[in-house]
Amino acid sequence: MVLLLGILVLVPIACSASGASASCRDAVAPVLLNSPGPKVPGTFWQTHEAGKVVLQVWVETDGRVTFQRVVKTSGAEYSDLAAQAVRSWRYKPATCGGQPTRTDLTISMSFARE
Repeated sequence: MVLLLGILVLVPIACSASGASASCRDAVAPVLLNSPGPKVPGTFWQTHEAGKVVLQVWVETDGRVTFQRVVKTSGAEYSDLAAQAVRSWRYKPATCGGQPTRTDLTISMSFARE
């Protein structure tokens, strides 16, 4: 299986301090540290063609990825595999004012046979 990934990072433009939003002039995007691919069952390609999934996720302040929603998919099986894989990814979190901040990411994952 060949897996192609594309990640669109939406850098935080505001951060919260005591519940008030403030402009973040020194925002730093998250850095991907570990991104294991999806665990595709051996029989998957017997019934599936190439496909693509676009996910919207959060990178939390501790670098964990939490799932938000499927933006686009070639099917539920693709979405399940992509979401499961992305949940195991780890990032150095984004920062705002030197403090870790939750960041919204859009991740595109393409599936293709070898």
